[in-house]
Amino acid sequence: MTIKVGDELAFKYGSGKGDYYNIYEVEKITPSGRIKCGHYTLDPDLRIRGNDRFYSAPHRAELVTQEIRDAVRRQHLMQKVSLMKPENLTTSQLERIVAILQEEA
Repeated sequence: MTIKVGDELAFKYGSGKGDYYNIYEVEKITPSGRIKCGHYTLDPDLRIRGNDRFYSAPHRAELVTQEIRDAVRRQHLMQKVSLMKPENLTTSQLERIVAILQEEA
């Protein structure tokens, strides 16, 4: 595995059902191989340096896969849904939402 500046790495947060990812671009690689990505510094094996004491914080980075990209997209969509105020929707919009929900039931 060769990581280079501009590559993207994923960081998984949480410790169970509420897991979520953030994706950051590799900004710098030092001569010793340390990787600067987002607000993290990683060892060449993608372990995060100095992050051992936080249970739900990521402890290592992962290469970004399509599955992770899909999870991040889903996270963003779920966040938009959770911020919606149903009382501000029209009757037509509510009817369409209910129709979609009934498809899944």
